[in-house]
Amino acid sequence: MNRTLPRLWDFPSAVFLILILLTSGQRLYSTHWAWGLGTAIILTLIGFVLGLGLGISEFKRGAVFWFTFGYSLPIITLVLGGILYGGISWMERIADLSDRLVYSLVLFFMGRPVQDTVLFVVFMALVFWSI
Repeated sequence: MNRTLPRLWDFPSAVFLILILLTSGQRLYSTHWAWGLGTAIILTLIGFVLGLGLGISEFKRGAVFWFTFGYSLPIITLVLGGILYGGISWMERIADLSDRLVYSLVLFFMGRPVQDTVLFVVFMALVFWSI
């Protein structure tokens, strides 16, 4: 009996997914609509490497979930802080990013117009990272 491994299709489908994500990320970045949209491309590449590494690993499902959650917070914060802010200390970057996010979220949930584009940039970064 000739059976193929179920993981045989994983790598080609992962390459196809990364090409689609890089294409859509590059199209989003090329609009120059907001400063920092390059984070979507960077997080796509890092997420691809991390996802393949955790997918190939022999960790149990619960461990993979906690590794993913544990790596997501610092990686997303470092990429956003590195792209959106330059030349200032990391504590100032984190403080300013969190202040801007909280203020934008308060305006958004109150139904007021949000002029700061950081909410959109962070949302796009999270979408591309999670995919």
